[in-house]
Amino acid sequence: STNTDSTFEAELILRKQNIANRTVRDWQTFRMIYNHAKTPFLFELYEDTTRVFVDYLFSEQINSFSWEIKNKGLEYLKIKISGKESPEILGYSIEGKKGVWVDNISLRGSAGGVFRSVTSSSLTHFYNQNYIPLVIMQFGGNNMPYIKDKKACEQYANDMKRNLNYIKTLIPTAQIIMIGPSDMSVKEATEWETYPILKTCRDELKRATFEAGGVYWDLFEAMGGENSMPLWVDKNLAASDYIHFTGSGAKKAASWFYDALMHDYEEWEKNK
Repeated sequence: STNTDSTFEAELILRKQNIANRTVRDWQTFRMIYNHAKTPFLFELYEDTTRVFVDYLFSEQINSFSWEIKNKGLEYLKIKISGKESPEILGYSIEGKKGVWVDNISLRGSAGGVFRSVTSSSLTHFYNQNYIPLVIMQFGGNNMPYIKDKKACEQYANDMKRNLNYIKTLIPTAQIIMIGPSDMSVKEATEWETYPILKTCRDELKRATFEAGGVYWDLFEAMGGENSMPLWVDKNLAASDYIHFTGSGAKKAASWFYDALMHDYEEWEKNK
């Protein structure tokens, strides 16, 4: 991007990734969410090298621009904006038109306490614009190496409960599922053993989730419970750090979660 005293220009290219699942590479719709466009700004959209849209956009409140992608063999989208004052670009959404949309907020290294720092008016706008029946959160693992006692576990779980309650106030009709930490190992002498505080933190996180009206899926127990991580490493389902899953391990855990979710959903369908 460039900026002068009187104008600004910015450009962004969004490329398809060949390593992504085929369905994820099926781009059919594009949406840009923006805010604080106090003066009109010129917006240009390119499908590969072809400019397919150009016009001025303006909105002092959160707004969105939507476009149906026409080029079926598209390799990339290019966005160019320019004007006297820069708008605030809040995000982009590229989707297909069928199936389940999963909007994943990947927060590397996050302990899960970030949600209350997001302006409620912004989140409410997104949630009102989209039907959000289910929120799935997975946290706890990143904090494990730094938690030393039960009091710290309680403090972390209570902070997570405040985040869950915050989300529930913004989406009162949504159901919340919390996926807790997996087994994680630390080396004691010559053996890899479950972090001493992990089960206590799991229990506290489960307690906080229930108090917030959510559902807890116990990944720790699903994968085998205490000291199960070494077996996952031996089977190439987890990495040699004895913390993170490999791709095949993550796929296995995800399939177990899906099976558990659909089993309970089908039971609810029969008994409702």
